[in-house]
Amino acid sequence: MTFTPADAEKLTGAVDLMITGINQSSEPSIVVLRLDDKEKAPYHDRVNLERVVPPGKFTLNQLLGGLETPGKRPLIIHQLKQIIVFAADPDTVRLTGAKLVQHPPLPDGSVGWDLGPKGSALWPGFQPLPPFNTMLRGKHMRAIDRGGKMQASEGLTTDGIQGLEGIKLPLAAGPWAITLWLRDPGEWEYLPPVYQRQITVNGTLVSSLNLSADDWVEQVYIGRQWPEAKPADSGYIRYADGPNSKVTFLVYSQGQGIDIVISGNMPHAGYVSAILAEPAKDRQILMTTQVEDASGLPVLAQVEKGREFWWNNNWPLSESFKVTKPPVNNKLNGIEWLEKPPQKVAPGSWFSASFRLPAELSLLDLQVTTPTSGKRALPVQLRYGHWRWQRSALKSTLLRASDTYLKSGLPPSKNHPGGRKIHLRVKVPQSAPGGTYTGNIEVVSNKGRVELPLQVDVMDSPLPDVTQTIGVYLEHQVQYGWFKQTQALSQAALECDLKFLRGQGLTSVAPPLPTPSDPQGIIAMVDAITTLRRNGFDAPVLAYTPLKRLIAAMGVDQAATVIANLSRELSSKQLPEPVWVSADEPSNADSINDLEASFRYVKAFSPQSRLAGHLNNSGDRKWLSKFDLLLLNDGFGIDKDQLASIPSSNEVWLYNLSPRRHAAGFYLWQTGAEGLMLWHARMPTADPFNPTDGRESDIQFLYPSVSPCPLQHDVDQGLFELTDGINDLQWLTWLEQRAKSDSQAGKLLRQLRKQVPDNWEEMSRVPVSTLNKWRDRIIALSIKSERKTASQIANMAPQQE
Repeated sequence: MTFTPADAEKLTGAVDLMITGINQSSEPSIVVLRLDDKEKAPYHDRVNLERVVPPGKFTLNQLLGGLETPGKRPLIIHQLKQIIVFAADPDTVRLTGAKLVQHPPLPDGSVGWDLGPKGSALWPGFQPLPPFNTMLRGKHMRAIDRGGKMQASEGLTTDGIQGLEGIKLPLAAGPWAITLWLRDPGEWEYLPPVYQRQITVNGTLVSSLNLSADDWVEQVYIGRQWPEAKPADSGYIRYADGPNSKVTFLVYSQGQGIDIVISGNMPHAGYVSAILAEPAKDRQILMTTQVEDASGLPVLAQVEKGREFWWNNNWPLSESFKVTKPPVNNKLNGIEWLEKPPQKVAPGSWFSASFRLPAELSLLDLQVTTPTSGKRALPVQLRYGHWRWQRSALKSTLLRASDTYLKSGLPPSKNHPGGRKIHLRVKVPQSAPGGTYTGNIEVVSNKGRVELPLQVDVMDSPLPDVTQTIGVYLEHQVQYGWFKQTQALSQAALECDLKFLRGQGLTSVAPPLPTPSDPQGIIAMVDAITTLRRNGFDAPVLAYTPLKRLIAAMGVDQAATVIANLSRELSSKQLPEPVWVSADEPSNADSINDLEASFRYVKAFSPQSRLAGHLNNSGDRKWLSKFDLLLLNDGFGIDKDQLASIPSSNEVWLYNLSPRRHAAGFYLWQTGAEGLMLWHARMPTADPFNPTDGRESDIQFLYPSVSPCPLQHDVDQGLFELTDGINDLQWLTWLEQRAKSDSQAGKLLRQLRKQVPDNWEEMSRVPVSTLNKWRDRIIALSIKSERKTASQIANMAPQQE
């Protein structure tokens, strides 16, 4: 649809783009929304939104207010030129309608105010209430619009005003029902904590929240993971509101208006996103009081019905729980092995074993007998799969149930409709002697008792270490930095994470490093590198943000001087200098880079310093000479022949690839890439258990904890997939070493070179069962080699007379 200047002038942020259609396939599909406020607008200077629709009929809604281009420029609604809606796969998705809807006002007598900055989205029937309106009071008022950074934004509760201390509602005499929406959804590593808040209306207290900071972290920030995802959920039920996010009260106005006073931990406690006032049915309100049951308030019910419609259509849930299917004939009395213990393991490694309890089983007891050999035991960590809703893809708006979140400890006794995954992580200490270690798992349920064997053979010698750099991007547990009383815990939590990740076999991290912009910053950087070495990370690590921040703060030439000084300081203390990231996906529309200047100045001032760049587009090849280290993903092109064409002067790492085990093991080996980095160990958008509050899905291997150093980390299964890939790589390294003196090993090595795909698209589709078969072939050869060696030793032994 196109617009003349006169047409566009009539548009407001309350106008709703409504799209209907039918997805005729059995799989989700993508619908693209494009809005241009300039003629021939390029991609980075127009609004581009993607929505994922499930199979069947669908309806999508998008308010025009608050939209941004990839370059962070607000869409100018009054200059709108065109709106284009199309299906990514027109053969399977049929669009049946696209229209602009001007919703009717609220019923007579009711008033709705939608708070937020000028130009932000307006909920249908509500009127804008910007900051510094005479209705509002507050010394530190600030208008906030979170919606522009979300993949799909509701509009009523995704913008608001922070720091409000008072609101004067100009309502006529009579009884009123007032609803305040109070939740700030937060953004990028920050969920504004509201733990102290009192709301009084005409002098009467109607709402009081009194938590400690620790209570808020445990009950709200971490507590949002409960309850688990279940089939009866909807997007509205799960994510439209949160704890303490809305209050409704009855009040009688004497005709001088209604005065609302807010106090608490400011400015967060003073956040309000919307207000609804509707005439109350009860004409005899004797006192101002909070309403727990709002079923008798028809206008509020109408607003919530509209929100429910929006949430359930724009953040739909997959109809069925996606459960990992076990291999055929891999059941034991109804219990399904998902991952059997490996046949053989090496000292100094880990292995996983997991199984699923069927949905009809209620767990009464679960006992794990650790595998032992003589007096030696292999420590076992027990976790279970916690069900939650996740995006079906990185930028998807379709949510699917997943149990890859592995929580430490015993699972709830009541089982789940999707079944219950039980995950065991077993440590094989470096000092573990070779031999057979035997244990078992005993499951007691309402269906009886079942025992599963837990047996593994430990090799006599450890596997060789990998030479490749494999790690993750790591940030602090951000919630510890939000309160003065917990800030000291942040460093302890970081060291705990570093120790845990190193213990899992990772050889590197991209850690949260300070910006060395002054002497204190340089001292902090030296301390950070010392901390990494103390926790086993000896190789140079990626400094993801410091150089970019230095350039933004002081310019390229001064930043290069700082890098040179810091390089000398680290060298004097015999500490490795990090590799400085100077560019992050330079072809992206919102990327800001000083590539050429960074390279020229840093190499002039500090020739020994190394620069790195993340490249995700084939057009980035023009920048190869500006980096020492290249981090490449499949957008750039990472097939083996493509990597072979890169100059030998560049070190090459891969980044952000999934499946993780495939990338870290057989593919890294096949391509010869020298490293792999994955995003993210920690970096939730705002709420770590809300998948809807950001532009992309939260990718996090480690989940927030009440304690800065828990006995066992709660993790995403993807972390163990990564470490399984490292174990594959260790076996391949063993095979390469063995092939130098063993013709059978050489033969197997050549076979695997032919069988393992040398292009990522094909590799990413290889079943995990095939990876297991490849590794098992190497293990079988090692067993055969050990027996041959043992036989040779026996034959060399002196014979008894």
